[in-house]
Amino acid sequence: MARWIALLPLHLRRTWRATRTRPSLALTIVGTIALVMGAAAVAFAVFDATLLRPLPYPDDERLVVVYTLPPAVTETRFRNPLHAVDLLRVRERARTLAALDGVVVREHSVAGAAADPEALPVGHASAGLFATLGLPVAFGRTFTADEDLRRHRVAVLTHAYWQTAFAGSPDAVGRKVVIDGEPHDIVGVLAARAATPFAAVSLWRPLGISDTNLPFPFATFVLGIGRLTPGASMAAANDDVRSIMTALRRELPKTHDGWSAGVVGLREWQFGEQRYAVAIVMSAAVLIVFVAWINILNLCLADAIGRRAEHAISLAIGATRTDLMGAQIVGTLALMGAGAGAGLVLASWILPTLQTFDRGVLGPIGELAVGFRVQLLVAAATAIAGVLAGAIPMGRIGLNASHESPRVLGSWRGRLVRIGLVAAQSAAVVVLIACSLVLAKTVYRMHRAPTGFSPDGVLAVQLRMPSTLYPTMDDRANAIARFMQSIEALPGVAAVGSATNPLSPGSFVATQIEVEGATMPNQQPVPVQFRMISGDYFRALRIPLLAGRAIGADDTARTPLAAVVSKLLAERFWPGRNPIGYRLRRPLVDPRWITIVGVADDVSDIRVGQPPDGILYMPYAQFNPDIAPVALMVRGDGDPDALAAPVRRAILSHNPLQPIFAVRPLQSFVAASFAPQYFRTWALSLLTIIGLGLGAVGVYGIVSRTVAERTPEIGLRKALGASNWRALAPGTRDTIAAVALGLIVGVPFTYGTAWIMGSVLPEIARIDLPAIAAATTATALMALAAAIVPVRRAYRIDPLAAIKTV
Repeated sequence: MARWIALLPLHLRRTWRATRTRPSLALTIVGTIALVMGAAAVAFAVFDATLLRPLPYPDDERLVVVYTLPPAVTETRFRNPLHAVDLLRVRERARTLAALDGVVVREHSVAGAAADPEALPVGHASAGLFATLGLPVAFGRTFTADEDLRRHRVAVLTHAYWQTAFAGSPDAVGRKVVIDGEPHDIVGVLAARAATPFAAVSLWRPLGISDTNLPFPFATFVLGIGRLTPGASMAAANDDVRSIMTALRRELPKTHDGWSAGVVGLREWQFGEQRYAVAIVMSAAVLIVFVAWINILNLCLADAIGRRAEHAISLAIGATRTDLMGAQIVGTLALMGAGAGAGLVLASWILPTLQTFDRGVLGPIGELAVGFRVQLLVAAATAIAGVLAGAIPMGRIGLNASHESPRVLGSWRGRLVRIGLVAAQSAAVVVLIACSLVLAKTVYRMHRAPTGFSPDGVLAVQLRMPSTLYPTMDDRANAIARFMQSIEALPGVAAVGSATNPLSPGSFVATQIEVEGATMPNQQPVPVQFRMISGDYFRALRIPLLAGRAIGADDTARTPLAAVVSKLLAERFWPGRNPIGYRLRRPLVDPRWITIVGVADDVSDIRVGQPPDGILYMPYAQFNPDIAPVALMVRGDGDPDALAAPVRRAILSHNPLQPIFAVRPLQSFVAASFAPQYFRTWALSLLTIIGLGLGAVGVYGIVSRTVAERTPEIGLRKALGASNWRALAPGTRDTIAAVALGLIVGVPFTYGTAWIMGSVLPEIARIDLPAIAAATTATALMALAAAIVPVRRAYRIDPLAAIKTV
């Protein structure tokens, strides 16, 4: 070790000279490691944030979310929040939960210190939430249980909002913040590390749910976050909560008949849908890193073989095998270290871009960064690979000072290993290319899938209608009518309508219905999508009306209940009949019958590109709880962005406190719907490009190594009169056979990978023969291009010079 340290400056100088004399090798190693380690760092940062890194709460593994499932629904992907009464009863009766707190996030009009009102997400929370999650306070305190019970007007600011609205002033505690026109006393400011990524809010106020205040008894709107008692298992908690829901079904049949409940870990709640995709990407990244190591090893071995004369001279003048191995390790580590550093820089550029996909694709993951754990993993992987890539080539070459030159030790085992390496890399490239094509085909197919509505030229304005501003249903209906009337008068506006649609991919409003004269499955109401609409909603979105009439201004709270059903819903309950005049009702909400007055075409407006579902449309004037978000749809004659400012002014002219939390073209909703598919496609495409590069480097390295090892043999064959092709045939046959074997093996692996992807992501298109053919052709061309350079080098071998080394 002391000798290695003493010779380190010499080894570094030799590495620099070698880099200048063989820049292509150095650039290949640095570039390969930079790309691979950059991709691996990104994959591990996401993997760490979603599946490894502890949540920012004490004893995070004991944190759970209590959820409900509607009648006749068993799939956990349809998990609902809690009813208001569920929060209280589960908290009272659960033996396995040490605490259970409720969270509701809504947009409100908020005015901070000398600031104009702005629409901000406000968290309504039980007083115990801060203790349950262990959220630290920077200044002041959180609100008390009595303040929560009595719904006092107090607020706790997040650290970010405190810095923005109050310039980070410590005297913010004791001042006031105005929410929907009502002043609230600021009692505390949370610390910067008090993160709640599952509920991104600007400030907190009391939830106020109690036995004397059970809002929206038919709605599930409260996120229940609890903590398991010490020693309680998730299975025991599930049994506990299910038994409580069973009792509630008997006690409250009107609101709970058919409902079930369960418990899931908070991490699972946040990242459940993403864990498979993240794990697959991480597995692919690990595989690519391993392949890169093998490729670098082959390049280093080919380089060591090519430097036989240099090694022999070093041995002759007194160097030892240990010295040569040290020089090789130092050189390899220097190059790979430079590549790893470049890869970390590349990852630090990519991760902020990934953060823009956060909410729609990766879930609420919080901060993504090249942190210490990522850096440590990259450094360890680089160090191990560098030492092996430096030591193994020197061990594979027989070095002896008594010989004029070192001799290459080859064997049939080494030949089989090389064939296996090329075959494995070729098969991996086939799989990556084919899967990328499948994902691209999926995106293309979803783009071409009919949506049933036209988003082009439509501006979507998302509103909240809080009861503090609009206490009654009539107040909310009249306000929306006034807003639309003013917007219709604006130049360039063709039609205006509204609907209770959150315009967040995957989110929707649902209700349960039963049809007059029809037998319901399991004697339970059937869940369907539900839209409360007003104005010219169908005309604004250009949804065809197939029969009857649309919902109009005459459908008010004082007229008989009316509804429009989608074509799919009509075919489900009235196949082959005209449903106009038939009746249905929502028994859990209102016992009155609703008469069908129209049939609209099907639309896919939950997540564009997904199959449509049955939808029930009712007049907003006849039912509009303040919990439901409202989306105004404004169709214009030109660019919808040009209408944003006039529409906002028109709304605020009626009520300056009106929360307007999103004004954007409806086309952006369509783009957000495709965000997960885009993300997966681009991520796998990036891995495919890296895989192609690695495959090319692998073939290039192994062919170069073969040429270096067989240089004397090739020279002898040429000297005996063999043509260039016949002289190279023994070496090239192995490469051709290896690539062909990889193409053959890659096909079943591609089908298997596509099947796994399809089981995890049902919307993925099926693999087909054109994709397989394209993948195998591209891989074969890649191998051919990678082999050209070393083969041309072999063509130029001088027979006389080569024979001297025999």
